[in-house]
Amino acid sequence: CGPRGMSQDFSGVSCLGDKPPRLAMALASESDSVCRRHPSLSSLGSLATVVVAVKKSFTSPSSIVLMAGTVLAACAGIVNAVAWLELGAFVSHMTGNMSKVGIRIQGAHVGRNDLADVVEAMGLVASFMAGAVMCGLLVTSSVVRFGRELYGLALIGNSSFLLVAMVLSKHPSAKYLAAAACGLQNGMCTSHFGAVCRTTHVTGLVTDAGTALGRLLAVALRRCARHRRSGALDRAETEVEAERLWVYFCLGAGFLLGTKTGAWLAHWLGAFGLAVPAAVTGLGGVAYCARWAFVTHQGADEIATAMHAAEAEQLDGIIERAKQALQEASQQEQIDVPRFREVAKALETSISQLRRGWVGEASGDDWPAVGASCTRAPGD
Repeated sequence: CGPRGMSQDFSGVSCLGDKPPRLAMALASESDSVCRRHPSLSSLGSLATVVVAVKKSFTSPSSIVLMAGTVLAACAGIVNAVAWLELGAFVSHMTGNMSKVGIRIQGAHVGRNDLADVVEAMGLVASFMAGAVMCGLLVTSSVVRFGRELYGLALIGNSSFLLVAMVLSKHPSAKYLAAAACGLQNGMCTSHFGAVCRTTHVTGLVTDAGTALGRLLAVALRRCARHRRSGALDRAETEVEAERLWVYFCLGAGFLLGTKTGAWLAHWLGAFGLAVPAAVTGLGGVAYCARWAFVTHQGADEIATAMHAAEAEQLDGIIERAKQALQEASQQEQIDVPRFREVAKALETSISQLRRGWVGEASGDDWPAVGASCTRAPGD
């Protein structure tokens, strides 16, 4: 596994500390399977490093983030159910509407549909995209960053679209407003948790849940075939996929519960059932804005200092791992150039991100220190 594989040299497990030879032999026996299952990590030379990389491929969300995502998924389910039953269109996902565009264009060509049918399907897709564009203007990062992005305004915008759609439920434009609301909400939940997670449709969730179950089954089959206990890599993969499944289950269950609730609301309230998700997202947006306005007013300097300290600690950890990589390389006969390029790229990206975070409070020439391991100015 690499220029000096663990199957020939046990030095690759030195990062684990002084372990018994039996553990070193067990780790070495898994190196071949590690290379086959993770070719991109085969040059790392250490099973422990591969295990760490596998665990870092998925960041388990905090409880509040997962709860917020589940609530948003439930709201999307309510909107989609009410829109279908009262407005005559599905608005939370665009696969079917995009298919209708092509089908109705052909139908208009042969006389089965008229131009209004084509415009309706295209209008739903365009409205959904317009909502996503608005979200991109308000939330500029694809990573969840509380206090740094305008999530509150995005939620208030979602609520406003739903309220207007509710008032204009008898007008043909109502379904387009509901689609814009869903597009705005869907853009808020982008690449997080180590995967792309959306809250207004479940196609991706079902696909990701299926692949996660398949990987868990593969781990179980490998364990049965070897007739022995799971190795460190198998346990890491099982832990990661189980965490993924829990996230997908919560989001999918929230959407399903929302559709059931939406059907019930449509039965009793009609289009006014949209008031429920509008109230949830609107109150959530107002609470978010009020919370961060209060925090900013009370302790902006303290929060900035704490955030800088956390970012400095993160950068120190990256530098420490780079030092460890250099020490391991000094003991090898051949230098792994791609790995050093990867380490250098990680350092460059991290430093650039930290500098962008500080630029609002420090001038370009006044770059604060980032810890004991990195105290030079950016020009050094």
